[in-house]
Amino acid sequence: MIDVVFLSPVSISAFFESDRLQVKVKASKFFISAQGVELDPLQTFTLELPSQLSLADKNLVESFADVSIYALAAITFGGIGVSIFMAVSLQLIWKMLSTIQLIVHMPMLSVAFPANCSYCF
Repeated sequence: MIDVVFLSPVSISAFFESDRLQVKVKASKFFISAQGVELDPLQTFTLELPSQLSLADKNLVESFADVSIYALAAITFGGIGVSIFMAVSLQLIWKMLSTIQLIVHMPMLSVAFPANCSYCF
């Protein structure tokens, strides 16, 4: 593996055409293929280079990606928690309204209440 560091990585493939990196092997004893075979002398490799980022920009993008992953997970689980809370609280409110409705309509139905129940309601 060859590690190439550019002085100005932002200028690599900055326009419509991709830049190309051409590597020529002059001494095969320094390079070995992935299969363990020495490369042929004077062999040439050409590779199109994608647009590059500076090291500071790369670190910024990676840190933003980490933060966005945690934020997305928090929003997802927070949304699930809020929806469960709202579902439970809305059920309680609906049951309370139904109970109040029954209590309010009981005198109109002429239902006889015991004394202790009449005292509370």
